[in-house]
Amino acid sequence: MKRDFAIARTVSFLLVVAFFLATGAAAAEEPKEIKFMGIFVKQTLAADGKSAEAVVKDIKTGKEITLFFTDDLTLNKFKKTNPPWFSPGEEIRIKYVVKGGKNHSMYFRKAAGC
Repeated sequence: MKRDFAIARTVSFLLVVAFFLATGAAAAEEPKEIKFMGIFVKQTLAADGKSAEAVVKDIKTGKEITLFFTDDLTLNKFKKTNPPWFSPGEEIRIKYVVKGGKNHSMYFRKAAGC
């Protein structure tokens, strides 16, 4: 009887430890949100109009970053052509995460405001 209780307690302890290790590993793999200010370079709208890519140059590093968009708000801004919503050379505030090797935009706004 005492032996069965000791085995059950050990198994319970191991299950609890495994649970905490699994949840800790899942939290560590969560994509990191990256924020920066950049200069808008160019945009490319997909033929179906359901996605787009934009190239932005990071102000601090000078590195060009390609961002991927699927949200309707930004896509509608990219579709506007007369006058274009984003013009090359404008400062942009950006927030994105890396998923599946692509930089998925979460926030893409003009830095100057309205």
